[in-house]
Amino acid sequence: MTNSTPIHHLRTCLETARLLAEAFHADIRPVALLPVKVDRRFSLTEYMMTALRELSEKRGIPLLDAIRTDGTVPKAERAKEFLVDYDPKCRALEDYTIAANQLLRLLDVKQDAEHHEEAVTV
Repeated sequence: MTNSTPIHHLRTCLETARLLAEAFHADIRPVALLPVKVDRRFSLTEYMMTALRELSEKRGIPLLDAIRTDGTVPKAERAKEFLVDYDPKCRALEDYTIAANQLLRLLDVKQDAEHHEEAVTV
């Protein structure tokens, strides 16, 4: 029986990155972890988030704020539209914006806040 938990998949990805870095003598490493489709109504979610926090601390990989589950995402996908065009006020877009800003800070990317807001709002 295979282990198909999100934590198992994450560990597999981290190990793959390590093996590729070793094989190609390259600096291949994760920048951050981003939990997606997080539904806090399920009791297993808190267990998984705790496991992610522990893995983040153990491996020294920052954990970005989670992306909540949102029915708008598959609807936008079916409509072949960007989320920002389909529903600029949906909670997943809010979450992705927060996570993107966290990632930019982690990468120390200087950003023009006014331009960024124009890109996100319609």
